[in-house]
Amino acid sequence: LSCMRFWMQQCLTQHDQCRVANPEGWLPKRLLDVGLDFSSSTIRLLGSEDVSAGSSYTTLSHRWNTAQMPKLTSNHPVDFDIDSLPYTFQEAIETTRGLGLRYLWIDSLCINQNDPDDWEAQSAQMSMVYENSICNFAATGA
Repeated sequence: LSCMRFWMQQCLTQHDQCRVANPEGWLPKRLLDVGLDFSSSTIRLLGSEDVSAGSSYTTLSHRWNTAQMPKLTSNHPVDFDIDSLPYTFQEAIETTRGLGLRYLWIDSLCINQNDPDDWEAQSAQMSMVYENSICNFAATGA
């Protein structure tokens, strides 16, 4: 992770385009608060109004591979037990924390999957979600 932190710092300080990647402080409608404490066993879903404007966040791009994929629904609690999540999600949480960042966006946990209006509105903003992320983790084979 130290190499990754170094690359991110170099990118943010040396690359003109990266320095102004999110000048407006845009945030997705929801983010996962993974905290900074590696011993914490839960993460919490927050609305963007509960996150400081301009906060940096990471994203996870992953393949939906099972019907058992955890997902946000209208009746799902806002806390997620990390051990109950797929290993790919757990790795994204650990890496986000390791980078000294607190927020992570995962589509299945940040878009209400049984609310067609929310899904339509949030999926239409997906390019903005990834564009304004400080770092995207791509799990192509997991």
